[in-house]
Amino acid sequence: MNLRRLRFHGSLLAACFAIASPVFAEVIAVKPSDDLARISASAKPGDEIVLAPGVYGATTLTNIRGEAGKPITLRGPMGPNFAEFDAKDGPYALRLSQCTFVTIENLIMWDARDAALDVETLGPKAEQIMLRNIGFGFRNSTRDSIGIRVSGVRGLTIDKCRVNGVGGCGVHLQHVEQAIVSALDCHPRNRMQQQTGIVVGGPSKDVVITRCVFRYGIKSILSIGVRYDAAEIEESIPLVERCTVTEVRADASQCFLELGSVLGLSVKNCSTLDAQGEIFTIILPPPGRPALEGEIDHILATWSPGFLRRFGSIEAKASAEKLRLGSNLFFSAELPEAAKVLGTIPGTPTSPQIMNIDPKIDARGVATEPSARGYGVSDLGPSKPS
Repeated sequence: MNLRRLRFHGSLLAACFAIASPVFAEVIAVKPSDDLARISASAKPGDEIVLAPGVYGATTLTNIRGEAGKPITLRGPMGPNFAEFDAKDGPYALRLSQCTFVTIENLIMWDARDAALDVETLGPKAEQIMLRNIGFGFRNSTRDSIGIRVSGVRGLTIDKCRVNGVGGCGVHLQHVEQAIVSALDCHPRNRMQQQTGIVVGGPSKDVVITRCVFRYGIKSILSIGVRYDAAEIEESIPLVERCTVTEVRADASQCFLELGSVLGLSVKNCSTLDAQGEIFTIILPPPGRPALEGEIDHILATWSPGFLRRFGSIEAKASAEKLRLGSNLFFSAELPEAAKVLGTIPGTPTSPQIMNIDPKIDARGVATEPSARGYGVSDLGPSKPS
């Protein structure tokens, strides 16, 4: 073979090798003085954007698009120094607009007057957004701010996040599918009551809320199928379809469950301890929307004498006929008399599920009395928020 032909074959081999070579994901280091929005816009599927410790200003990330199995990850350090986004009383600390297949983790966000972390998609739903190990702090508690607000996502995960001092709600979900909220810790401040723990608005479906803790001072823990944007709701569909709530602990709430148009509701093994108002309330659905349908089973509720106004309430013209109540445990020193005064739980002719058994709650909020085991949370486990 002559030299010219050898060079030709060598060049062809090199070209074929270049075509066959995989494109490797990059680890992109970013510091507070860098233009994070510009750097993120150039990221490829599978890339990791690693933030150095420090304070970053309010940032909007637009059209960051990973792929299935190759998300684009925005990651802060694990500590002891953190990457922090400070809204400085602006509308948001971090906003994701039209992003899909994105993971955000190990960050702290401060002082947004609207939503500290805002995820919004207009048009077709975004796919696979994961928000993990993020802390939200609100030093100005006079506003009805939101910790995490998500709209227009299919395949949402919110895991091991903590919301401290918010005035509005910890998590607000709307127009989501296949969403899971796990190990959320909502911790209000003493000088201002938090309005809601988690809002699941419409239209949404296949939502799971599990292993969450809501500390003292939240007015309504879970609002499901009550809030919605009328412009986006078709007639004759539920606001929320298939919602599962399990292993949730709420301390000293005025209302544990606020329920509207929900089909396929399942609330099991939850504890509302030191209740200070009512266990649940049923809201009249919007015109044309189906009424509540589902079950509440093996929940545990305790309260101090004089603090529980009623077991539950039904708004005028609302219906609880399709709400099934399983075996639930209610305990208070005043229960024998309270059962006469407060009446049975709405929607049931009798209340055999009311049992006056001291559950002997331990520090985890778990019932240790043998006859009370199986009611309320069993153990928040390793994913309990810290």
